Amino acid sequence: MKNAKKYGGTLLMKNKILALVLAGTMLFGQNVYATELVTPENNDVTENKNNVVQDIDKSGTEESAEQNELYSDATNENTQIVYVGNPIIIESKINYGREPYTASTSDESICTAEIKNSSNDDSWATRFVQINPIKSGKVTLYVKDGSGNVNYEQEIEIRQSLPEDAVPFKDVALKSYLLEQSNFNDDGYVSKEELSQVTDIIIYRNSYRMSDYITDLGGLEYASNLKTLILDNTAVTDVTPLSGLTQLEQLTIENTDITDISSLNNLVNLKRLDLSGTNISDISTLGNLKNLVSLSVYNTRVSDCSVVSNMSKLKNLYISNTDVSDISAVANLKDIVLLEANSTKISDISALSNLQNLMYVYLDDCSELSSISLLNDLTQLKVLSISGTKVSNAEKLDFMCRNIDKNSYNKGEAISLPGIYGWVSNDDEFNIAATGGDVGSIKIEKDDDNNSFSVVATDTGRVELTVNLNDASKKINIFIDGIPAEQPVGEMDGTTISESEVYEWDSYTEEYNQISSAILTSTGDLWQTYPQKKKMQSNVKKYVSKWIYSQGPAEIVDYRLDNDNVLWSGDTKIQKNIKDFDGHYAITKDNTLIDLFHDKGENISDVKDWSERKKWTLVLKNDGTLLVREEAKKDAKPNSFETIATGVKEIVGEGYLTSSGDYIRIYFNDNGDREYYTIAQNVESVDSKANCFYGKDGNCYLDAYHTGDHINAGKNKVKQWLYLGNDGATYYYYVTDDGRLECITRTL
Repeated sequence: MKNAKKYGGTLLMKNKILALVLAGTMLFGQNVYATELVTPENNDVTENKNNVVQDIDKSGTEESAEQNELYSDATNENTQIVYVGNPIIIESKINYGREPYTASTSDESICTAEIKNSSNDDSWATRFVQINPIKSGKVTLYVKDGSGNVNYEQEIEIRQSLPEDAVPFKDVALKSYLLEQSNFNDDGYVSKEELSQVTDIIIYRNSYRMSDYITDLGGLEYASNLKTLILDNTAVTDVTPLSGLTQLEQLTIENTDITDISSLNNLVNLKRLDLSGTNISDISTLGNLKNLVSLSVYNTRVSDCSVVSNMSKLKNLYISNTDVSDISAVANLKDIVLLEANSTKISDISALSNLQNLMYVYLDDCSELSSISLLNDLTQLKVLSISGTKVSNAEKLDFMCRNIDKNSYNKGEAISLPGIYGWVSNDDEFNIAATGGDVGSIKIEKDDDNNSFSVVATDTGRVELTVNLNDASKKINIFIDGIPAEQPVGEMDGTTISESEVYEWDSYTEEYNQISSAILTSTGDLWQTYPQKKKMQSNVKKYVSKWIYSQGPAEIVDYRLDNDNVLWSGDTKIQKNIKDFDGHYAITKDNTLIDLFHDKGENISDVKDWSERKKWTLVLKNDGTLLVREEAKKDAKPNSFETIATGVKEIVGEGYLTSSGDYIRIYFNDNGDREYYTIAQNVESVDSKANCFYGKDGNCYLDAYHTGDHINAGKNKVKQWLYLGNDGATYYYYVTDDGRLECITRTL
């Protein structure tokens, strides 16, 4: 459906990009964060603000008024083009309700229409309409509710025959999805050239609610540059059309009825293959897929996984709920990090004993498994889950404590037990106590949420610990040396320091893992504090290490700018004559903005300022022109910048301030849309850090993020504020720049 509109709705513009991703879900998305901390100043009030999402009334903006006037009849000015004998399905976001809807056209002899509800549609929101063109002509499509009210209209033009360069799709639902996403010139069909440009097709139940109507993949053979194909929960049974897509790197056909995957053996560039929840029983034909990093066949009838022995790059293997009993082939996978083999017939895990990169092993409900002693030397293990096995509590304790009494510990160092995630459940009786030796040399802390303990070394000596797990008990000794755990690594001069830390989310342990941290002193010394403590460089005036975002996977960047205005990444000199930088961009002394992220990115001259908002970038030129673009993934052609405003004074907070005093906030939606809110008018300046703005009347107004009635703090310079309230009143406390604490009371 092209640019269609519903009654009472807003205009939705289609953002045509090569990556056909719906539902705003990142496949390899990482819940990560990077922080830059500075030493707090004195006299600050601790902020404990109740962040309330407020409804924003956009009807007052000039843009919204124009749209409401222009589209008040809910008729799409853009005509949907179709071809005789080639039905398509379009999406109709009609009013909520469980009443029946009907679809019809103004001339049923030219074209008919019918409502299509997918089997997973809850009948509350999205309804689809199938258009059946009979002969050439023009009609109007109507979707009506049970009372006969028109909820949606669409002009339809029926042309006689498809052009010769059209992709010969056999499946109406698949064709309709690709028509919506890759019909770049709105001519009503997908050409072979258009499909050859597509790099990502992602179709799953929550992203395309007609996915269960897709039965035939015919036509996809023309997607010659396709790198990612996800077809979860479709009715596909034959994957033969994919056999020639040799550029594919990720293929997911989860929860389908496919049985034969022999045609996939040609896809030698595949890195990730997910066949879980299908009807396959034989994966021996995948022997050519030697670049696989991840293979998933859980919830299938597979019984033999010996083919993986040749997949030397494999890191993740998922074989849970299969008939596999022999994992000897895994012994060759020296890079494997994760093995998930729950509910299998595995009894012998000797193949895992030398896999030193193994971090996550899931063997729950492997009822034939009775011993894990062969895993004693796997020092990288973070997760070893073995509930529902025959492994005794005594052996679990031996494994848990296997290395503790072999090491000596420093003062301040902590030992975590059980030390491996998932090892002990909340139903287990697990306890640790100091029962001998210098018991005052440690402090034992329990985490009731995880049924785990932390043993902290507080002084020198030897301590005997008794560890109990259900019916088993074990005594171990720990030895604490007199050397503090944290030793200085050199002279660190500087009156102030700033810290940069980078973490990544571990979805298996549901914890953040630190990747790196560094400290930059005010004297220009850059110190790495994790994973090693060392001095990285002197003469540094700015350092940034963080995740940056685009339409592709998030990536970590690490840049530093020295006092000679040279930008570095690691030991590589990136650019000289640099004034400032952030994750995606740097600006030179002559105000040229340089794209650091894309190899062939364009440079922009005469730039006053820029701001990076995750995968969006705002650029303000000296003439007051404000540009925006969504950052394409690293290996893709960069998107073009779009002018969104003129007469802009500065980029502030979550938006921008115009020369006339309009403060506009921009909200970037995950689906690529942008919304603009007028926060206030007659604004002189905005203090984003303090979340306030100053009017041309000289007064300070609290809350620079929301529209509405702002709190007037008078002619004060506000440093920080917060609000507290009860059923009767709200109290706005703020600290002025001269250290006064003031309060404004609002009665509800």
